[in-house]
Amino acid sequence: MTHGRATAPVATIVGVALTTVRVSAKTQWIFLELADDQGRLGHGEATLQRREAAVAERVVSVATAYLGQPVDPQ
Repeated sequence: MTHGRATAPVATIVGVALTTVRVSAKTQWIFLELADDQGRLGHGEATLQRREAAVAERVVSVATAYLGQPVDPQ
């Protein structure tokens, strides 16, 4: 029972995007963007110098596992 309060629908993750930005000859930054079906975006950064390819591969692997999953508001 919600006692007169409307319950918001649970959002679902519908998009994952990874962007790498070379900021120097030795440094790349890796950014992650998640999108839900309500149009909201979440952003994060996952950088480990000289391990960019491994980090990007793992981030994509983990993030894509969340596609279609409900967003946890916690």
